Amino acid sequence: MREEEFGTVPSELQTICPLCGGSGMVADPKLAIIGGVPRTVDNGRPCPTCRKDGHFPGLIPPV
Repeated sequence: MREEEFGTVPSELQTICPLCGGSGMVADPKLAIIGGVPRTVDNGRPCPTCRKDGHFPGLIPPV
């Protein structure tokens, strides 16, 4: 197999944020009354662990 078939490898290693899973946002459910019916709305908020970046530089093992 040729190297081109495997895609590119990043020049530096990164660890995906375990709290947000790399999306940079975490769930933040709120109660909302829509059409007179109570519902849960989740707009999300920035991840406090990775500060909306989604990853950390280097390899960080889970603790």
